[in-house]
Amino acid sequence: MVYTLIRLLGTPFVKTLFRLKVEGRENLPKPPYILASNHNDGSDPLFIVAAVRKNVYFLAKKRLFHPPIKARHIIKITKHIPIEVGKGQSTQVLTRVKEEYLAKKKIFGIFPEGTTLGGKMILEPKTGVARIALMSKCPVIPVAINGSHGILPIQSRIIRKLSKVKVTIGKPMTFEKYYKQEENKPALNEIAKEIMAEIKKMYDVNFEEYDNSKKEKRKFFVIEREPEHSIEKNGDIIIRGRV
Repeated sequence: MVYTLIRLLGTPFVKTLFRLKVEGRENLPKPPYILASNHNDGSDPLFIVAAVRKNVYFLAKKRLFHPPIKARHIIKITKHIPIEVGKGQSTQVLTRVKEEYLAKKKIFGIFPEGTTLGGKMILEPKTGVARIALMSKCPVIPVAINGSHGILPIQSRIIRKLSKVKVTIGKPMTFEKYYKQEENKPALNEIAKEIMAEIKKMYDVNFEEYDNSKKEKRKFFVIEREPEHSIEKNGDIIIRGRV
């Protein structure tokens, strides 16, 4: 109830301040389903909720539920799901998502990249989105957000800019042929990459208009995760980090 009230009051401001444009809303099925999006900025959940016009429940790093995070009270009230990174909690947390959210016909949101550190770049996905898709047998809806980078950067307590934002909603994706393979790492990697490829396809279409500003002319990069270092190759930066 409180989440719904916050959403109804906040969405008009989000749409107006950021000139939010939404494409593909007709692709949304009836809940439950999983929304999988790129993650360029801390503001991304606001735009997803405004775009789908429904309450969406996200995984959130456990530190966001505690001081000095100013928004911690809203995060708690809106019942997002805490996860402690690097503590081997993924199975436990995803089981909770399946039983307490998706089984009750709620909408679950996840950022397969798992971080905003890529900025305007698209990171290689982690496999959590694939695991919850197979565990719950719910469709995955790919979502691309353009224009959000820099609105609410890491460690920022206030909105830094008012840029126009676009949310593109893709068609539902299902993975019946992989059911009962939620512990099969090659299958999980394949599913995660397939989902991220759809997100990237939509993101690329709007990149020039929303993300490649005249003040900050940047080429589009893909970040691969492997050893923790970065190298420059043929003028492209490839940043590597552990999955």
